[in-house]
Amino acid sequence: MANPFLTGLDVGAATGCALCAGLGILLWARLRRAGGLELGLAHVVADSARRQSFIWTVGVSFGAFVAAGIFDSLSELVPSWEPVSDFAVAILLLIGGLGLLVLIASVLRPSTLTLAEEWNLAESAARASARAPDTEQPPSVKP
Repeated sequence: MANPFLTGLDVGAATGCALCAGLGILLWARLRRAGGLELGLAHVVADSARRQSFIWTVGVSFGAFVAAGIFDSLSELVPSWEPVSDFAVAILLLIGGLGLLVLIASVLRPSTLTLAEEWNLAESAARASARAPDTEQPPSVKP
């Protein structure tokens, strides 16, 4: 019989993933009404604090999910590690799910851009277009 503590952690991780999926769908519907995903991502690009939070949250979530997969694989290779692995996988899935919840709830929030954000976004677009190679026209057509 499974350890009730580990079963509770598994249920908690599954609940966190379900909440993450539900909040993702709600955010998608809200963003769609507010101007699209582009508006939410424009806030991330225009604000350095949000951009840094976005990168950290994605990194932590991705790392937690990868680590959960590694622990699960190790439990198959070393059967004596299975109780530790089950505990670690449940905790890591919970961390990854919470990271996604934080990403959805705080980073991609739709609202109008402030003047400073619009200015930062215009500067970012100018820097990106200055670095991008001009591949739209063949070399013989350029003036």
